Amino acid sequence: MELFFIVFVVIMVGLNRQPERRTYIIDGDIKSVFEQTQSLISIWKNVRISDADRLKHYLQLHTRISIWSFGESIKIQFKQLEQTRVEIMISSTLNFGLDLSGMNLKNLNKFEEIMGLEPAIATYVAKSITH
Repeated sequence: MELFFIVFVVIMVGLNRQPERRTYIIDGDIKSVFEQTQSLISIWKNVRISDADRLKHYLQLHTRISIWSFGESIKIQFKQLEQTRVEIMISSTLNFGLDLSGMNLKNLNKFEEIMGLEPAIATYVAKSITH
């Protein structure tokens, strides 16, 4: 019985390493995009910012444990492409277990909704969030 449990845990943790990822290109400078994103995330229920680094241009978020999952880790990385264009890369990974309820995908969809992002064919292009 103990061996079954150990094998089950190893499989569950191993299968957890398949995050959902998306990339968006938006108009703006990296400082204002970063600040606007950080501000908009505050309205996202059940998500908290666990780490924010303005110099390395990333946000680390965590969701709460629910009946559907043991929580997810969400990383948002920002990269200045041109003077007025910023790439936002977001990934969502379960903290433990299988994503049977589609929580990683739901997190990315919620991020799109909060940020006002519009999907394009190969990448995702957002409305300008510059002032």
